[in-house]
Amino acid sequence: MGIHFRREKAMTNQFFQTQIDRLKERFGERAFDMQFSKILWMMLDDMDAADFEKMVSTMIANRRHTNPPLEVDFREGYLAIKKIKFTREVEGAARAVYGRGILANTNTSALGGHTPGERRSHLEGILKKHYGVTNVADALEVAKIRLKVARANGEPDPPLDPNDPNFDYFGRKRE
Repeated sequence: MGIHFRREKAMTNQFFQTQIDRLKERFGERAFDMQFSKILWMMLDDMDAADFEKMVSTMIANRRHTNPPLEVDFREGYLAIKKIKFTREVEGAARAVYGRGILANTNTSALGGHTPGERRSHLEGILKKHYGVTNVADALEVAKIRLKVARANGEPDPPLDPNDPNFDYFGRKRE
């Protein structure tokens, strides 16, 4: 018995263009010119194909034909989907650990408290220390930005363990 994760189907450029054609049909060619489409592709190329199709369908269904979606609408949709997926993963992991998993029959006081409120406070303290924020969604965004900066600078990916003494606060190797 193991943990099974849903595999996402990566979006191809051809699939992306098919969805852009749907948007053009609804909102007009001018609303989704080549430059705008390139910007959207750069922003959304790592998005799950099914999620992008749902987002496009929602935009088509919920907007007047004279009100095409802007880049910010796509960004907000993308982040909302990422947040939902992250929340599901965190909740699933918490259920696996606390509910019926590793810590189901153990004393959880070592994890920062006896009550859910105490554990939440402990988690907020960890997030504040390592990411400078107090909620998981913001910590995820900070971690993604750090990862992008590290990759842009040609540095190795930061460690999974933020307490690793070989790496500094931003995931750079200590000298």
